[in-house]
Amino acid sequence: LAENDEFVFVKSPLPETAYDEIDKDTKMSLWKEIEEKEIEKRAMKLDDPSLRSRRDAETKNVRVVARVRSRDLAIGLGDERSWSMKTGSDGRAVLDACARARSVGVPTSALLNLTKGNDSAQKVAYQVKTLVAAGLCRKREALLDGEGKREKTSVHYLARFAPAADFIASVDGTPGEQNYLNARDIEEISASFARSMHEHGGESGAMFQSDLGVELYRWLARRKGWTDEDIENPGAKSRIGKIFARVKDHMVEKGIATAIVAIHDVERGDTAGDGTPGSA
Repeated sequence: LAENDEFVFVKSPLPETAYDEIDKDTKMSLWKEIEEKEIEKRAMKLDDPSLRSRRDAETKNVRVVARVRSRDLAIGLGDERSWSMKTGSDGRAVLDACARARSVGVPTSALLNLTKGNDSAQKVAYQVKTLVAAGLCRKREALLDGEGKREKTSVHYLARFAPAADFIASVDGTPGEQNYLNARDIEEISASFARSMHEHGGESGAMFQSDLGVELYRWLARRKGWTDEDIENPGAKSRIGKIFARVKDHMVEKGIATAIVAIHDVERGDTAGDGTPGSA
C-alpha cells in the first residue's frame, strides 16, 4: 500500500461535511476537490514512526484511505466522466454506504440524513430509484424485527454484492430479519395456489380471489410467522394485495393459470343477491 499511489495513510477520518459543500456559482458539489485536499493535507509521510508496524498504526488511529479515482472504480463510477448526467453527491453518499456494508446491505433508515439532500424517505427513495435504474445499486424487500414491532423496509446493496434471488434472510440476513418476499417465495405461493385450485376448484379448477386470499393468509402465517394481528393491521391490506398481484402475475406469465373478471352471485341472508363482479 505504501508504494501504491492509489492509497494514502492518514491519522484521522475525513470530515463527513465534505458532502455538504456546494459551489455557489455552479451549484455543484465540491466534495471531490475537498476530499482530495483533505487527503493531501492529512497524508502521512512514509517514514512516520506510526507506520513502523501494524500495532503502532492501530495505536495512533491510522487510517488507510483510497483516493477518489479508486473509490469511483469500487462503486461503479470509474467512467462517470463520459456520462451525460453525473451521479451527484447525494447518490454518491448512498453508494458509499452500500459499499461499506458489502453483502450485509443497508436498510433505508440508515440512508437517511447521509447528506442534506437525503433528509427524507422520499428523497432517499428517489436516489435509490435512480441508482437502480443505472445498474449501480440493487434492493430487496425485508421485514426487520426491533423494539417490539416488525417493520417493512428495503435493504440496499452495490450491484456486485446483491444477494441471489433465492436469498434466505433467516440464514444469510441480519439478526431479527425476515425476507419480505423473494422469487422462491413467489414460486412457492404459486404452487400452493395451484394445488388449491386443483383440489377445490371443481372441474374447471377455478377459484375466486377471495378464496385464494385465505390460502395466502395461511402461507404467510406458516412460512413468515405472520400473526392474526399482523394480517388485521390496517397497513396489511395493501401489502397483501401487492403480494397477491405478484403471485397472480407470476402464474399467468408461467402459464399456470389465467386470470379473468367474472360475475358471481353472492348469497345475502335467505336470498341470492345481484351479480357481483369479482376476480377468478
